[in-house]
Amino acid sequence: LRNEKWATYAKGGSSTLFWGSLYTVLSWDWAKRTIPGYCGRAGRETPKVECADLMGNPGLTWPLRAAAFSPSILPANSVFSARGYTIQAPSNKLLSLLSVTSSAAFDALFKLCLGRSGHPEFIVGVLQHLPLPPISAREEDELSNLARRAWSVKRSLDSMHETSHAFLLPPGLNEKLTGLNVDAAQRELYSIQQRIDEMAFALYGISKEDQAAI
Repeated sequence: LRNEKWATYAKGGSSTLFWGSLYTVLSWDWAKRTIPGYCGRAGRETPKVECADLMGNPGLTWPLRAAAFSPSILPANSVFSARGYTIQAPSNKLLSLLSVTSSAAFDALFKLCLGRSGHPEFIVGVLQHLPLPPISAREEDELSNLARRAWSVKRSLDSMHETSHAFLLPPGLNEKLTGLNVDAAQRELYSIQQRIDEMAFALYGISKEDQAAI
């Protein structure tokens, strides 16, 4: 894929927890790790874009401004932007990290450090200072499985949207031919989120009183 002219482009946008179809592509030179024709900016006159060595790696991405921190999978061979940040980690840690960062506990901690709730800008400079709780191998396996299942269910719901990379069939026909049950899928996502929140609260040692406030 890195011989291709185009790369999928994470540029922020709407909140798409766990799964999000990257609708935009960017003309990208993988050899030079830059946008063709780019010659830099004032104060940084170089054709190589910032964070160029991280481009193309799998990770997590999220919109800069949203009601809640909402990471989703960033596929390999993608590039990211200043409004579609990325978290990168060893590939075997990404799914458990997706679960932890999608939790109500992590969202509350992030907003506390930002000093505001509502629709804040979830900037990477603050994210870099947020603590991750110690996680056992058993807990990591469960968190990874929860994130994987949530990604799969969320992607199946996107299979009805014609502009999505997951598109199969339009609504009505999709449910009839694939057996997709939208209500059951939404209930499963809710159940998965509840379990993730429960585990994250325990991992961070957040009291029942603070959980209720969150």
